[in-house]
Amino acid sequence: MRITALEAFGIEDRIIELWKGTGLQDLLPVQEMAVRKGVLNGKNVLVFSPTSSGKTFVGEMAAVQMAMQNRRVVYLVPQKALAEEKYNEFHSKYRSFGVHVVISTRDRKEFDDDIGKGNFHIAVIVFEKMQGLILTSPGLLRSVGLIVVDELQMIGDKTRGAGLEILLTKMKQGGGCPQIIGLSAVLRNSASLAKWLGAELCQAAERPVELRKGVLWGGEFHYVEHNSGRQGSEKLAPVAEDAEQPQMILNQVRAFAQAGEQCLVFCKTKQECIQTASSIAKALGARPANGALAELAELEDSKGKDMLARFLASGVGYHNADLDWDQRDIIERWFRKGEILVICATSTLAMGINLPAKNVFIDPDRWDQDKFGSWSTIPITQDEYENTGGRAGRLGLQNEFGRAIIVSDSHFQARVYYRTFVKGTLGDVQPALNNDPLTHHVLNLVASGICRNHAEIRRVLLSSFTGESFWRGGDREKEFIRHLNEAVQCCLAGELIRKTGAGLEATQLGRLAAVKGISADTAIELARFAKKHKAQALDLHLLEILLCLTGTEEGRAVYFNLSTEEYRSRQYPDRLRSLLCTLPPAASERIARAEHLSMLDYDETKRLKKTLILYDWAESVPTREVEDRFSCFAGGIAGMAKEFSWLAEALSGVTSIYDWPQAAVKRLYALSNQLIHGVPEDAVEIVAASVRGLGRGRVKILLENKLDTLEKMAAAPRPQLEKLLTKPVAARLLRRAKLLLFRARMRAEQKRETLPAEEHDEAEPAPEWSSEVPPSDSTGIAYLSSIQIEIDGQLERRRYLVRVGGKGVWLTEKSFDVMLKMAVAARVTELGWVPGSKFGEMDTYHQVIRRLKLDLKAGGVDPEGLIENDGSKQYRLSVPPGNITVNSATVAQNTPGYAKLLSVLEGQEKKSA
Repeated sequence: MRITALEAFGIEDRIIELWKGTGLQDLLPVQEMAVRKGVLNGKNVLVFSPTSSGKTFVGEMAAVQMAMQNRRVVYLVPQKALAEEKYNEFHSKYRSFGVHVVISTRDRKEFDDDIGKGNFHIAVIVFEKMQGLILTSPGLLRSVGLIVVDELQMIGDKTRGAGLEILLTKMKQGGGCPQIIGLSAVLRNSASLAKWLGAELCQAAERPVELRKGVLWGGEFHYVEHNSGRQGSEKLAPVAEDAEQPQMILNQVRAFAQAGEQCLVFCKTKQECIQTASSIAKALGARPANGALAELAELEDSKGKDMLARFLASGVGYHNADLDWDQRDIIERWFRKGEILVICATSTLAMGINLPAKNVFIDPDRWDQDKFGSWSTIPITQDEYENTGGRAGRLGLQNEFGRAIIVSDSHFQARVYYRTFVKGTLGDVQPALNNDPLTHHVLNLVASGICRNHAEIRRVLLSSFTGESFWRGGDREKEFIRHLNEAVQCCLAGELIRKTGAGLEATQLGRLAAVKGISADTAIELARFAKKHKAQALDLHLLEILLCLTGTEEGRAVYFNLSTEEYRSRQYPDRLRSLLCTLPPAASERIARAEHLSMLDYDETKRLKKTLILYDWAESVPTREVEDRFSCFAGGIAGMAKEFSWLAEALSGVTSIYDWPQAAVKRLYALSNQLIHGVPEDAVEIVAASVRGLGRGRVKILLENKLDTLEKMAAAPRPQLEKLLTKPVAARLLRRAKLLLFRARMRAEQKRETLPAEEHDEAEPAPEWSSEVPPSDSTGIAYLSSIQIEIDGQLERRRYLVRVGGKGVWLTEKSFDVMLKMAVAARVTELGWVPGSKFGEMDTYHQVIRRLKLDLKAGGVDPEGLIENDGSKQYRLSVPPGNITVNSATVAQNTPGYAKLLSVLEGQEKKSA
């Protein structure tokens, strides 16, 4: 099916042209199948097909179609990294068409109010965050027309699958009955899941790019081709007979890299990942990744940055939780560009992130924690093998085939791997809800208002995927009812729900626990802390609060490594004793009484290590000092701190329920932001601006120089900022500060112009969204016009041609200069604003703008809906960037002086392409 056939489903020509520009002329088989089965006609569809077969685009085209009909779309993903990738992709692709894209994760909350009010077209949301949004905005599901669930196989995940299953059950039970599209590369027993969702099953086995799945032993790669089923073998790099697995991987990766083939090497642990990257970098001697190194140099000082730089000097990178967000972004982008030849990664990289390679090396084992907390290595599952191997040879980046390689160090083991994985088949998914405590889910259902009594809870849970496929009937249903009764009693005993005349309802504590997504046990522990320390609320020390958070059920579950050597050294109990000597006597005594420092076992010592790291992080101890003190990397610290930020925010809510002084409640909420960013409370606004390279150390420098607000930074002399921060970081900070101040100013103006809204009950549906929604920029602020503008550039009698809404207007040289500069700014900057100083002297530029408006009016064009002033001497063409075109060839021919300006435009358009 030609992609132009999508016109019949109401998709605009401009959207289709954009898709064609990415190389998509014909729909791939699974995409055509989905269209024929009604994905663009509102049908529920489950797409099960291999990685790179085009299933993601099924969700994308349905989302865009729904958005162009001015209906809301929720795009659900399992991870923050995948959410950021999808958000950036959709935002950059569709914002010029007026599609308002937002994102919500645990530490991306800036759009949460918009989502609750339905002020979006496409919202990219992490699974668990969606649960909370539904609870705070009960009408949200009724206002959504389409829900896309990416990585649907997560429904079988033992830690997160139960939550996703409950979320899907609630969607089915919701009043709005949104269309549901599920996407997965490795979904097992897809037919039964499709039946449960009431969905058409689109199942395709073939990949557009062939994949050779096999085992490498003794220098020979024995494989089966995914599409053809053909078995074969390749002679690869020779190895010594006694070579062990790590040496074989190193030898083969070096051979591939020398041939210019990119490789992903998956490892079991972060430490193994770094060690493997180090060995490959030493052996490779490849060309340095200069682009990545240049960007890395702009980031703040840290051990992780130094290590990455050493590896990148040989074209090698690593990717795990020890990297911070900016470091990961650099590695991913420069690998896609081909500059980085090898990445050693942990398994999280395989979860949906668009980072393919010619060759993927798969570790056949992984670490796993049992229900008693013990860790051991176990074989990976077939779906983990398929998902990881699917990174190889993805569409658009390799035109021959990819290799998914398991390396064996013996002939016997090679045969085992070949039979188990290469010839293996996907088994049936085991519903995770069956093995998950029901307490959390009972609370969630009651707090959401879906269930108001015991019978309704039973009915909804039995309508879940687990309920319909496992619990119903006989002894299993009796066992389920017993567990359900226990869960309800646990919630009642913990004061999370209470009995009423009508049945059951959530208490304030229970509702908060459900909204924040914390377990019942954690909520009860936080409530116990709040009750116990209410009298000392204003005097509690930061260490006491952090010890509370790390001691909760979920705080203990946050993983952070503690070596045996660290444990035996007793350095962390000793460090806490030293800190206690510096604390106020009352706080020191309370901690000493609660923490038995002479009796700490391994798990308690690990908890103490996490507490001390968080303490230094929140107290702005320099990053490298924290890394050295605790034998860790900044990225790992930041990741852990974000987990505890969520718990600090929950504790803030709990203490408010138990009537702590407002100052103490606000302090806890501020702590949640401090943990996210690792800075003092007064620096949160600065670091939250999300400027690459502006980390904890540089923020501290700004504070020392009294630059503690966005207003002060925007007004600071550029040379001063460059001296403090480096030129690139200073430039980004100035742009970002001005943008954020502009947004705040616009919101304030909109708020003044809006009458106070009438109060309405939470359970009411979200207000109807106007069917006339003007095109918007990334701030959600509407452009004034959607007219088409073409900077033609033809020259006649010293006047230059532009076309506005199809009308030809001949402009004077100065007016054309202004029009062209605004057109280029609209295409290459986020909001298109141009300072008036670019058009002339500060006391005359307004005359130039006035002259342009007169020229446009003379050509029959109303300039008032076209040229916008932001109130601070900046102007822009107030139309979506996609509505503006520049005939660069004609402009360059008739006005050679604009060569530099046009080169900026050309560079941006090549980058976008």
